[in-house]
Amino acid sequence: MTGKSEAIERCAYCRDYVPVTPVGVGAQTSDTEALRATVKICQSCQGDGR
Repeated sequence: MTGKSEAIERCAYCRDYVPVTPVGVGAQTSDTEALRATVKICQSCQGDGR
């Protein structure tokens, strides 16, 4: 995962205020529906493989 940090916000995982990168996540629930969201995680949590 690479991307440019955009702002100082709370990481979705560790909840610390750090520079974050938006990351898309999602799951296919059926043939016609998909759940999608964008979360922001810090570099430390990205490196943890979360």
